[in-house]
Parts: sequence; C-alpha cells; structure tokens
Amino acid sequence: NDTALTDDLKAYGQADPHVADVLFYGASLMIDEGKLVDAAHVIRGAIAIYQNAGPAYNKQLAASYNTAGQIVDYSGDHKVAETLYQRAIDIGEKALGPNSSDLAISLMGLGNAYKGEERYADAAPLFERSLAILAHNVAPTNPDLVEAEVNIALFYYAWDKPDRAGPWFDKYLGNRIAQWRANATTMSERDRLVTYATLPGTFPLYFSFATRYHDRDPALAGKVYDALLVERGFVAESGASIRARIIAGGDTQALALLDKLAAAKTQLAALSQSNSDDAAHRSQIAQLAQETNQMEQELARRSAALSETNTLAVATWRDVQKALKPGEAAVEITRFQFHNGRTFTSTRVYIALVVTPQSRYPQLIVLGDAKDLEATPLTNFRLVVAKTRGVTAEPEPGAPAANVAASVDTGAAYEGFWKPLEPALSGVKRVYLASDGVLSQIPIGLLSDPTGKLLIEKYQLRCVNSTRDLLRPQRSATARSAVLLGNPKFELTQTGQRSASTSSQSSSSAAASTPASQRAVDLSGGALNPLPGTEVEVTAIEKLLHQSGWQTTLYTEDRALKTSIQKVRGPRVVHIATHGFFLEDQRSADQSGRVVRLSGAADDPMLRSGLFFAGANRTRAGAAPAAGQDDGVLTAYEASQLNLQGTELVVLSACETGLGEQGNGEGVFGLRRALQEAGAESVMMSMWSVPDQETQELMSLFYAKWLGGLEKPEALRQAQLEEREVVRKRYGKDLPYYWGAFVLVSR
Repeated sequence: NDTALTDDLKAYGQADPHVADVLFYGASLMIDEGKLVDAAHVIRGAIAIYQNAGPAYNKQLAASYNTAGQIVDYSGDHKVAETLYQRAIDIGEKALGPNSSDLAISLMGLGNAYKGEERYADAAPLFERSLAILAHNVAPTNPDLVEAEVNIALFYYAWDKPDRAGPWFDKYLGNRIAQWRANATTMSERDRLVTYATLPGTFPLYFSFATRYHDRDPALAGKVYDALLVERGFVAESGASIRARIIAGGDTQALALLDKLAAAKTQLAALSQSNSDDAAHRSQIAQLAQETNQMEQELARRSAALSETNTLAVATWRDVQKALKPGEAAVEITRFQFHNGRTFTSTRVYIALVVTPQSRYPQLIVLGDAKDLEATPLTNFRLVVAKTRGVTAEPEPGAPAANVAASVDTGAAYEGFWKPLEPALSGVKRVYLASDGVLSQIPIGLLSDPTGKLLIEKYQLRCVNSTRDLLRPQRSATARSAVLLGNPKFELTQTGQRSASTSSQSSSSAAASTPASQRAVDLSGGALNPLPGTEVEVTAIEKLLHQSGWQTTLYTEDRALKTSIQKVRGPRVVHIATHGFFLEDQRSADQSGRVVRLSGAADDPMLRSGLFFAGANRTRAGAAPAAGQDDGVLTAYEASQLNLQGTELVVLSACETGLGEQGNGEGVFGLRRALQEAGAESVMMSMWSVPDQETQELMSLFYAKWLGGLEKPEALRQAQLEEREVVRKRYGKDLPYYWGAFVLVSR
C-alpha cells in the first residue's frame, strides 16, 4: 500500500482522489491489523481529499466517514462515532438513495454506536431498516447480510429482549450451518478445518444467548442440543465418509489417488519432523501440503454426496431421545467462550445437556467457569489418580515430589462436573456421554462421590464422540480377524529391517514380563526402552482369540513395523502394544476462543501424537530411513490414512494415546480422531503412562469378557473393576493409576 501511495502521489499529486482511494483502503487494512491510531490518521487524509473533490465523490466520502466511525467506535468513543456515522448516512442517502447497501452498513454502524451508549430504543429502528435494505438487495449468504443478522440478534440480546433476539439467532445459525454444509462436500479436510475455524464464533454466540435465557425459554436447550449435534465432529465425519465411499465404490482411479495421498502424508510427516529449517525445506513442505490438499479436494469430488454424514447432520435431540431405552440418558457437555451481547468475555463456560426418554426438553445445566473447574479439581484428579504409583505422586519436570493420599479422591472434580447432573439422571443406569474440554482427556468414570463410589460403579458409561452416534445404523460384525502388534524392536538396524520387511509375520513366542516397566517415553530424544511385557500381552490375547475361532496375524520384535500396520485392510480388531507419544504445544486463541492453528503444514496438531514401531531408535537418533523403509514413527496425521473400513475395534495399549490438542467442536486432534477418520468404529486408548503387568491383566480380562458376549464398554468396565480388586490385594490400597487409564470411545 505504501508503494501504491507513493506512485499515486507522483502521478496525481497530494489532492487527487486516486490518492484518497489508496488512503481509504490502507485505513481498512490497518483496522484489520488493530492499528486504530494509524488508521484514524490515514482516513482523515482521505476525507479531506474527497471533500474537496466535489459531489462526484460523495459515495467515497460517505464510505470514508463510515470507516472513521468504525475506528472511533472500536476505540470506545461512541459519541464521536455517532457523529461520524450520521454524517455518512446524510451524505450517502443523498448520493446513493434510501435503499443503498452502503447506506445500510452506515445505519448498522450508527445502531452499534447507540448500543454502546445503551440507547437501545434509538438503535432498534436503525438495525431493522439496515436489515430490510440488505435483505432486499443481496443474496441470503451475502457477508453483509449475515453480519446484519448477527448484529441485530446481539443487539436484542444486549437489550435483554430474548423474544426478539431468538428468531434472529435462529436465522443466523441456520444460514451459517447451511452454508457450511453446502461448501464442505467439495473441500479437503484442511480447507474444511480452516473454514470452520473462521466462522466468527457462531456456536459460542448462540450457546451464550441460550445459556443466559434457557430458564425463561426451556426450548432453547433443545436448540443448543441440535446445534451440538451439527457441530460435533462434522469435519472428521466428512473425511471418514469420503474415505468409506471411495473404498466401497471400487473406482480404481480414486483408490489409486487414495494410496497416493497416504504416501504423500507419510512423506509430509517425515519432512515436518526433520530438524532442517532452511528455505528449501520449508518450500518442499509447502509444496507437498498443497499437493495433498488438491488430492483431498479431488477425492471429495469423486465421493459424490456425503449421504450418511448429511443424514446425521440434520438429526435433532428428539431423534436421540427416541433412540434411548428406559433407564438410559444422553448427555452432551460443551465448553465455550461466553459472549454477553456486547463482546466475548474472558470467561469460558462448561454446560451440560441431559436427555432422558421422559424429557419434555433437554435439561441445560450450567456447570460453571472453566477456570475454576479446570484448576483445583483437575489438578487433584491428575495428582491423585493419574500419577500415583505408591504413596507419592510422580513430580512434573522440575517440580518436587508431593505426598498425596493413597486412596481415590476425585471429589472436587465430581462436585464440579458430575454432581450437578445427578438430579437429571435419577433412575438412569446407562449414560451415553459426549464430553468436551479437559473431560475429553480424563477417564471420567474415575470421579468419585462423597461416599467414595466411582461413576463406573454407579453407571454404565458409554463414551461417544456425539450422541448423534446413537442414530448410526448398527453394523453386525461377522468377520473374526485380528491384527496384533507388540514389543517392537526399536533398535532394529537397516539390514534387519530389510530382512523383516520380506517376512510375513513373527512367531508367537512370548518373552518374559517386566512388571515394573511402563510404556512412557522420554521425549528428549533418547533411545526407547524395549517392552517385552507387551509381547506377553499380545500373545495372551492371540490365544484367547484363537480359542474363540478367530484368525490372527501377530507382529512382534523385528516384524513389528510401521508398514505392518499401514498394510492392514479392515480387520475386525487391531491391537497395538508399544510406546506412544503426545507433544504439548501452546496455541493462541482468537476472539471467539477457538484454537488458532493450521498456519502451516508443520503446525498440524495431528503430527504431535503417534506410536513408535521397530527401528524407531534410528529415527530418534537422527538417521534418515533407507530407501523403501519406514521411519518407525506413525503420527496421527498418517494414521488417518489407514484402511480401517470394517474395523470394529482398535486398542492402543500404549501411554497417553488418548491425548491430543482440543479443538472446539472437533474433539481431540490426535490418534483417536485419526483412527476413527480411517474408519474404526471404536477406539480404546490410555490417558496416561500405563504399567506393563496390570495392563496385560486388564487386556486379557477385557477380551475374555467381550468374547464371552458382553458389549465392549461393559466388558471394559467389568475388567477395570475386577483389576481394581487385583491391585488392591497386590499393593494394599486402591491405586487407579494401575487399572483406570483406558477409555473406550465409539463412533
């Protein structure tokens, strides 16, 4: 813009309207960048030039006054903004006529200035007139009209008139969802995520309004529930549906493109984790990211309509209610940044919505401020439950060890997150739970009431991505095939890996167990410790499966390769016992509270969690894989490209496989999301570093109970409670660290 201004000054002189045009657009850019003082100075220059240019430039003059009003209004001086907006209206109405879209924008600006002064009665006709003009002039999806709809909704919200705000919120939300769904079908996943992240707080705005007024209008809770059914996991569901349709359709070109995409993502993951950071390396990553984007767009076009996803996306809470049986409840918990009608506040709120077969409307329960709920309650939970191996807690890096109680004590978390729900759950035995925020990354069944009773003792908890999943058609699994992998040989040499790659599978011999070992990883870059106990685990499970007539493929030691998993084609069960990893990374948030990410391919949170396989120590030491060999590291980014269509269950018997980056509405960006996007119906994962001996015992109990006829969630619940008693007898106290880390989440 500086170059354009310099050129125009030379060509036209300081008083020419061409210079004013550059100043006007420059001021607009400065507003976007938050440089309000500079923008005010620049727009004054544009106004002075347009004023001297005569009536022919009144349109531009009106627009400049409108921009000046915006700048001052954003600065908080509503009285001065009022004068500037009124000037823009007076000039614009004469120059453009009473039905101009530009005039409508100035009317809306003046309405916002009056709103800032709490002159609501004066502002109302301005908003109404602005909206009427825009509705007459532009398409329903026009950005100015969409902004006008949300502005009038927020205006009536700030004025404490929910009856008048509600219809506008409904229209705004409906239009945004319809626009989103229409565009998503031809986008790559990255494009869908970016588009979703740029929605200006659509869902938080609506949730804030409904949370404030649900006591006056109980029907609002139903609308929030319906919005959650649309919002939750739509991007991941879209991706899973595209892959399923491609694989089922048999289009050879599309299948070849799917394989090409998987290879490109593997290459991109390797490049993104490289220590190199020169310009050529960054350029290669950017080019490859663009190519994967284009391949995903082409696959989306080839997959035709997202029939299953679209059907699920229009589900309502009443549909969920009809799917519930007596004694069951559906619970949606969400976390969002609160908007008070004027601005997004610093408060993030947890709310829960409970539906039972008897509900007239969902019951909306405000759980409270996330800052309070996530502080002491969750700190205590992780200290007492997740990191207690004996009488002391495992210290955080650089922190001293702290003595903690040996028994389960998660009362604060129970009081904050679950006790408020219990009146609505009277008589309920089974709860279908879709959680959000920190609740997505802890085993919520370990919360205990004042008597010490755990939730998994009181309820049959069914963790789901969305309670919309209750409407998913049940697929009867008849195949009995399983792929099991354990005890990878992390020190595998290139020669050994070349030899292992030519062999089909490992023997079933078991190594000695090492009860004290854990599947935790020092992420500082050191060598991975061997996990002989995991070979005991997968061998015992293979025996149980064989006894039930299953066909199994077992990979251990030098054959426990990354490529062994990448080559699977929809077995009913995949069980992986190895080291897992999750790398924390702090991200900033935008004004709506949504996590800001995807600024580049290397920033993808799916690259920061994964699993280690044979040969991984070479990669951790900085060695590049030989031609045709894998690097022994499967990131969640790559795992999303596995072929798990028809896979009923994936078990990740490793440390912290349930962790990842939380994304509003899209759940945890990590292995769980990746495997479900790849097609897995259910994923069992851990929330902390798990010990070998108790994990072996727990897994054997789980499989024995499931193969014996129990549903998977109930089999895990009973296995955990049984292992709990084993741990009590072994260590003389209740230590949930040893038995409670695993959570089963279904699609």
